[in-house]
Amino acid sequence: MPQHYQHYTPVDHAVWRYVMRQNYNYLKDVAYYPYIPGLKKAGLTIEHIPDLQTMNDHLKQIGWGAVTVNGFIPSQAFMEFQAYRVLIIAADIRQIEHIEYTPAPDIIHESAGHAPIIGEPEYARYLQFTGEVGTKAMSSKKTMSCLKPFVNWPC
Repeated sequence: MPQHYQHYTPVDHAVWRYVMRQNYNYLKDVAYYPYIPGLKKAGLTIEHIPDLQTMNDHLKQIGWGAVTVNGFIPSQAFMEFQAYRVLIIAADIRQIEHIEYTPAPDIIHESAGHAPIIGEPEYARYLQFTGEVGTKAMSSKKTMSCLKPFVNWPC
């Protein structure tokens, strides 16, 4: 889906800045070492909600890409994108009443939580590998028959 960057409100931008400042101030001292330099590699700043095309252009330089989605996508699709080195980014941003945490996917979690560490080659290979394994596991007939009672997927 398109990102529709122009639809982000001033409050949305303020939520991004607040969460990113809080995260940065904490994570700069405790995060896995590639995280902070990875923000820049992924095209992210503390001050602005990322433009996903710009972010995608940055990720291309490290062999990845990004696509925007609306909310949750099926696990099999998520794994397949990951296997092809494509990061799924929810275009929505959490609302101010959920500024600390939201159970739904949002651009803060997806972009600032995942993209900065895929610049670390070992982690990127691991992420791609888990996508490949997950895709194969979820597409097997045995797995699909086990899931059939729980989901409405064709076998």
